Amino acid sequence: MRKALITAGGLALTLIMGGCGVGDGKYQDTASLVRAASASTAKEKSVAFTVSMRLGPIAMTGEGASSYADGEDPRSWVTMTFDMSSVGMGLGTMEFEGRQLGDDFYLRMPTDLPGLPSDPDRPWYKTSLPELLSSTGINVDQYLKSSDPGTMLDMLKESGELVDTETGVSIGGRTTTKYTFEVDFDEVMKNFGTSMQDLPALAEVDLDAVPVDVYLDERDLPVRLNVDMREVVDAIMDSAGGQQNLPPGMSFDEAYARTDFTEWGVEVDVEPPPADQISDQPLPGAGG
Repeated sequence: MRKALITAGGLALTLIMGGCGVGDGKYQDTASLVRAASASTAKEKSVAFTVSMRLGPIAMTGEGASSYADGEDPRSWVTMTFDMSSVGMGLGTMEFEGRQLGDDFYLRMPTDLPGLPSDPDRPWYKTSLPELLSSTGINVDQYLKSSDPGTMLDMLKESGELVDTETGVSIGGRTTTKYTFEVDFDEVMKNFGTSMQDLPALAEVDLDAVPVDVYLDERDLPVRLNVDMREVVDAIMDSAGGQQNLPPGMSFDEAYARTDFTEWGVEVDVEPPPADQISDQPLPGAGG
């Protein structure tokens, strides 16, 4: 169960990053909405965002920015704080930082993480996207394409059904229209070049549609992308014997992955960390 939940969390976080990672509404079908949103995001070329995720007692918040201009290697940065204190096992708050420049990826790890080779003077690890994504089965080219939020939303044409709209929803002081989709989670994974069957921790999970909410402003730009992960977690729990196997007081009733797009067309300046701060050891856990 622990491995399956970690895998689900990793997939949710990958979808967030890929989208940084969209009755009475303006659009009545998926294709029209996706065309409009994709055209709007393509004009902007970059975006700043905040991210948040909760899988029961595991909480994450972060912020960053991503550039996806045509003809240029994608660049992005993100800082994330994981609150693991409710899990126990001596875990508390852990901070991570990631920087992507094309295929190169740099990750700053906590130097007090249990089991991690610790060198406070060299907290950064350098890896490649193929190595970083190898344990998820996600195709690197598809992941790079999804750095444009419009491309991420384009996947809804193949995997999502528009089931509800709500106008006049305020997000951070901005008026939006909320579009709710029922999304085939396995079809989303196939758009990334993998599937649930390729992931041992999820291969036996019986999962139908996952609710996804997309909030668009008056310019057809995404303001929020929210993935309701409760169906995913419930399915994983069922495959692992149910919530009765959890420690007393632990619950996974709240589960979501969310990206708020806070500013479009921003300058995204990303530099590699200083060479003397990069570990000469491989990134723990990468490549398998």
